[in-house]
Amino acid sequence: MLVQLETDLMNIFNQILANDAVRQATSAAQSSSDWLRIEYIDAINAGETKEELWSLLTDSSDNPGLNGLKQQAFDMESWASENPTDIAQQTAPLALMIHGLIVAIFRERARQAPDPATAAAETSNQIRYAQEGFSRVAPLFARFRQGRFGGISAPSEFIVGSGFVEWNVEDPWPGAPVLTAFGRWNATPSIKSQCQQAWRAYLRVLQTGSDSAAADFTNAVSQGAFSGDGGAPDGGALIANYLPALQATGKWMASAPAGLRGLWAVAGGPPEYEVAYQGQTNRSLCTFGNGGPNDWLEGFADGTVPSIIATPDGGYFISFQDSNGRLRHAGSGGSHDDVMALAPGTSPSVARLDDGSFRSWYQEQGTNILAAATAGPDWNVQEYELGMMPGTSPSVALVGGDVSYAFQANTGALWVNGAGTPCLMAAGSSPSIAAFPNGTWLVAFADRDGTLTTWDGTDANPFQAQVAPGTNPVLAAAGDASFQIAFHAADGTLQLAGPDGVAATGKAMMAGTGPGIAALYVGGYQRTFQAADGSLVAAGDAGSATATLPIYNEASPAIAGISLAPQP
Repeated sequence: MLVQLETDLMNIFNQILANDAVRQATSAAQSSSDWLRIEYIDAINAGETKEELWSLLTDSSDNPGLNGLKQQAFDMESWASENPTDIAQQTAPLALMIHGLIVAIFRERARQAPDPATAAAETSNQIRYAQEGFSRVAPLFARFRQGRFGGISAPSEFIVGSGFVEWNVEDPWPGAPVLTAFGRWNATPSIKSQCQQAWRAYLRVLQTGSDSAAADFTNAVSQGAFSGDGGAPDGGALIANYLPALQATGKWMASAPAGLRGLWAVAGGPPEYEVAYQGQTNRSLCTFGNGGPNDWLEGFADGTVPSIIATPDGGYFISFQDSNGRLRHAGSGGSHDDVMALAPGTSPSVARLDDGSFRSWYQEQGTNILAAATAGPDWNVQEYELGMMPGTSPSVALVGGDVSYAFQANTGALWVNGAGTPCLMAAGSSPSIAAFPNGTWLVAFADRDGTLTTWDGTDANPFQAQVAPGTNPVLAAAGDASFQIAFHAADGTLQLAGPDGVAATGKAMMAGTGPGIAALYVGGYQRTFQAADGSLVAAGDAGSATATLPIYNEASPAIAGISLAPQP
């Protein structure tokens, strides 16, 4: 009891201190912002000379002091780093805002500098502080995002008995609501579906903070299963009391990526992604993006797709089938032959394990069974004795420290983690699996009729969309518990799917090819695909770019989001 009391008192003490620090930082940031927006702009509009404007920007008695702002940013970063809870939710955004103000002040100093040498020095400061601000705040944001969403459970059945069933969504975050849907097991709509609807709306509030998401959430928990009539503790009116705090989180989650990307752009950082593909010129492995264009001059098997993942040091690791039909990998350490023979026309899928090693899952040549090998001199091969459909490929994801895998079995059914599912897949197609922060997973695939479908271990959820025959959908999940699927639709265009349904892009794809998709370090998604004109395009939240090294006209690319700052 004494230990708990001491912990509670310390938390309260820390909160009071943090609130005081937040008030000081907020006041400093507001003063600086007001000075730039009002006094400085008034001086420009009044026609003051460059000399007078330079004096305004450098006279500490008039302008916001850079040293004071730097100290406030450092203080906010310290609070956010040591308290990845609601304190971080207040302090990390302030740190980001203050870094933005510092960069803006240096920008104006560069514009009004009295000579070229001084202007160059101020521009250098602008870039340096943008780099510093990004490298300091981005890991805090990633840490908070993982912490905030990592504990939110998917709907789970809690009690069954006497004709009644209860479904819960648990969120261990301090002060978070407990979503409980309760009612008869055969109710229409089902208790589970009502709880899933509320869960999806809950996540959208935390991801976006938008009023429409809040309205969806309020409506979802106003259904009969949440009314409290059956013993559920939180009805719609009670849940609504949580909305201001939930929306505050969501607004930060939605706005932080734009602020971080603004700093990244000023800093002149490289792209946030790396694309791997089979090149046209030598039909070899090629890459472009964060590391610039590169032809590895490593033979690449026709009709296969590389697997690429980011490494914590800002690099990447690629696993692929080479032109000799063998498993090979490439990355910052160069390219190496992993010896193992892959079934023709199939592709590996790689994961980075907790011990730092890279392990690739693949369909074994000759036996057509699922196998895995660790990159390196010992290879450490494991055969699963699970028959795969010839011509298809497995997909893997690191889920809570363990690897989960999905593949099309030789029966035509989707298998996940060594167990069959009731889902039948389109002939010759391969699934895609991704992991969420809370340790759950989701699989996307084309079902027997070509309908885009997901499987979460319990339910198959079809979308109102058809996948083009001979292509595979790809799935990515982000640290904010969102997901996005990219696929070559039956109409020949790139389409996207997620919790809110299907979205058209209007981008025509090369026939017979599939896209790639990746979650980005600071939020959002980037897609890559071979356009109908044969160009290789990367497009999404990190902007648009076209590869300078052309892609082979029958090839499908893969993409990974790059770690732009040390992993938290």
